[in-house]
Amino acid sequence: MYRLALKLKNAHLEALAFQAIKSSLCESNILAEAFSWFTAQYTDIQNMELDLLMKFCNTPEVSSHLERVVEAVSQGERLLCTYYASCLFSKIDPAAGGQWYTV
Repeated sequence: MYRLALKLKNAHLEALAFQAIKSSLCESNILAEAFSWFTAQYTDIQNMELDLLMKFCNTPEVSSHLERVVEAVSQGERLLCTYYASCLFSKIDPAAGGQWYTV
């Protein structure tokens, strides 16, 4: 729906689709969605999902799987996500021992 809204240049439909995507995200699916082909195509979606990923990053569901996702990106398995991964890494606070910046 989001892609269709952009193609049609329908701002109202785009906003509705954006909200529908956002409301469907949770700790159990944020990693899969944030590093997906779809997300890699749309900057607005990337930014929103990055914010949610930062919100959920310390939950066991996310933190226990994040290393595997980062490894896949670093091994070239998700080439479209390399820029997105670098944005994620920029949110790590080295002064706090590698903890995430608070959102």
